[in-house]
Amino acid sequence: MSTDLFQRLCTQADAVAPDGATPDQLWSAADIIDASSTLGRALTERTAASTDTQGLVDQLFAAKVAPATLAMLQQTAALEWEGPQDLIEALHTMAVRVTWRQAEAEGAIDRVRAELAELASIVGTDSELDLAFGSIVYPVDVREKLLDTLVGATMHPLTMRLAHYAIESEAAGGLDRALDRWLDEAADLRGHLRARTTFAIEPTPVQLARLAGELERIYGRPVDIEVRIDPAVLGGVRVEIGDDIIDGSAAAQLERARAALAR
Repeated sequence: MSTDLFQRLCTQADAVAPDGATPDQLWSAADIIDASSTLGRALTERTAASTDTQGLVDQLFAAKVAPATLAMLQQTAALEWEGPQDLIEALHTMAVRVTWRQAEAEGAIDRVRAELAELASIVGTDSELDLAFGSIVYPVDVREKLLDTLVGATMHPLTMRLAHYAIESEAAGGLDRALDRWLDEAADLRGHLRARTTFAIEPTPVQLARLAGELERIYGRPVDIEVRIDPAVLGGVRVEIGDDIIDGSAAAQLERARAALAR
């Protein structure tokens, strides 16, 4: 999917105040398009004989979705996608983006972001869970029931919505990788950077605030801190921001000391 094209879509869609049902309606519309190759081609092929996309969108969805959702569907279909899969991916991503906008409007975005990062870390570091959630052997509804059983009682409803989307998004390449993409979307929406940190023990709020302030000073943008605990780092902190790695962990310092002694 073209980054420039998707950014144009985001700019247009962000100007529309979403309805509470918009994310699920966008996701369902994408699934309807995905189920029909004829419909997908009709909405993405640009030929003299092609059907008017706005008229087709109105015919299919006007009576089924909220006005805000219909506006986003029309905006999305009006853009020139390379093929149906790009259109479907765009609609899925817009469903995720609108969910983040709802979390921000409710004042819950930091909680949802932290819970989603925690879930991604749990799944990504547990081979059995990674296999259970990522295997196509298990139907989507079985994987969703497993998710609800594990964390449904403790996590915010918007966190659960995003996690369900990740399970349903087989093209994303696994639950933890889909969640990682959703977290990227949250950062992009707010103009923030993501900092994936690894500590030996749980850091204090003061430590996290100090780290966030220092990273913001270095990068010139607000930073969303995600915390992972790994006793193997021994102490200090390892930080990953994009392709940058700042390894101030005690384990890394010991390794550098060993390398220096060996020379």
